[in-house]
Amino acid sequence: MLIKELNHLENDLIEEMRELESICKDFDGLNGTIFLDTSFNFNKDIKSKFLIYEDDRLVSFLSIFIPTSHEAEISAYTLPKYRRKGYFAMLLQNAVKELKEYEVEDILFVCESKSTEGKEVVKRLN
Repeated sequence: MLIKELNHLENDLIEEMRELESICKDFDGLNGTIFLDTSFNFNKDIKSKFLIYEDDRLVSFLSIFIPTSHEAEISAYTLPKYRRKGYFAMLLQNAVKELKEYEVEDILFVCESKSTEGKEVVKRLN
């Protein structure tokens, strides 16, 4: 397993993330699209993209939109066959550590109303 933490994205990585997103959206019957642009983050140095690779394949990612120093919006996807292995928890732990370093206090989780698994995760997090 390889975890990457990035403060900007190259086009090839965006395509890789969009492919994972598409697989997850089809599987879960979702419509929304994760905002991946890092240029609107209040600080360009903050890492806002967290990715997990298994055997050179992107299997999970977490994206943070941080327009102000006060709050961050977290969105994430994990390929269906890699779910319930703690990948989201690992990415979230790293993301929270980064947000604390930049003193971002409020975290909002973006979750579509028809995302059964997403709502379960949010419920577990309180």
